[in-house]
Amino acid sequence: MATLRFDEEEAEQHEVMPAEDEEEVGGEFADYWHPEIKHDELKGVVMAIGESEFGIYCDIETEDGLTFRTPAHKILQNRLQKLQEGDFVRIVYEGRIRTKSGRWAENYRVFRRKLPDEKQQKLGE
Repeated sequence: MATLRFDEEEAEQHEVMPAEDEEEVGGEFADYWHPEIKHDELKGVVMAIGESEFGIYCDIETEDGLTFRTPAHKILQNRLQKLQEGDFVRIVYEGRIRTKSGRWAENYRVFRRKLPDEKQQKLGE
C-alpha cells in the first residue's frame, strides 16, 4: 500500500476526489464559528443542540443558508443551555476576560428571540 506525501504548498493545490469505484462516506458537519475580534456576531436559527466530549454546542443556520457550530468555550456553553431548537439567536463575542480564578476565558453575550410557530413548523419540514 502506497502513501502519498505532499509538502504544504502541494497539499494546498491537491484536490481530493473519489476514484471511479469509490464513494465518500460520512456526514455533513457544520463549520465551526471562529470569532476573531470583539463584537463579532453569529446570528440565525438554532437548528440543532447537541453535546460532544467538549460540552454543549449549537448548530446555527444564518440568513445566507450557512450553518455554523458554536465553539467549546465554557462561558458560551453556559449561556447556550437556555436555548431551544427553532430559537432565533444572536451571539456576540466580547473578547477575553480574566476569571475570578485568574484564568483567561472567552466571553460572549447571547440574545434569544422565539420565532412565530409557523416559522418553526417550516424548520421541521
